[in-house]
Parts: sequence; structure tokens; C-alpha cells
Amino acid sequence: LKRLGIIVPYFAVISASTANMFFSRMKEWTAGVPVFDHDGAERGLSTRAGLEGVVRTVTTRSWIIPMPLLFLPPLLMQALRTMPVVAARPALLTLAELSTIA
Repeated sequence: LKRLGIIVPYFAVISASTANMFFSRMKEWTAGVPVFDHDGAERGLSTRAGLEGVVRTVTTRSWIIPMPLLFLPPLLMQALRTMPVVAARPALLTLAELSTIA
């Protein structure tokens, strides 16, 4: 259970971000978005295209982009704590942790 502590903030962020994205773009996936042909003429509204656009946006902005920001610092800090040189010096450990998150 202690190892899951690293992914809990990630799941909190993606849950909130996903809900925010779906609610803020609700009109796109309920009423639809304009669809154009190759000549640039509007062909109508498509709820399927709107939902696909929202899902792609959620995937990149909510799930992929936060990944390195929420996983790398805890993993680096955990690795620093296991290094004997750093673990023996609390001031060096604090400095290393602060530089990791800054």
C-alpha cells in the first residue's frame, strides 16, 4: 500500500481534469461540432466528432501531460533516499529534494 502513494496524486489529478474537461466541453459532445468536407464547405453537425475531439483532448491534456510532472519527482526523491551518501547527510537530502521539486 505504501508503494501506491506515488500514483495517488496522479489519479486525483486525472480524475479532476477529466471531469473538468467533459463538463466544460459538454456542448461539443452533446450538440455536436461543425464538420467540413475537403473543399471547406460545412456539411453539418456531428456529436460523434465532438466526442472524439473531447476524448483526444482528455487523453493528452489530462492523462499524458501530467505524467512526468507527477511521477518523476517522487521517484527521484525515493532514489535519493536510498543512496548512502545522501541519506547520511540530512541537509544534503533536503537540498536534493528541494532542487528536484523546484
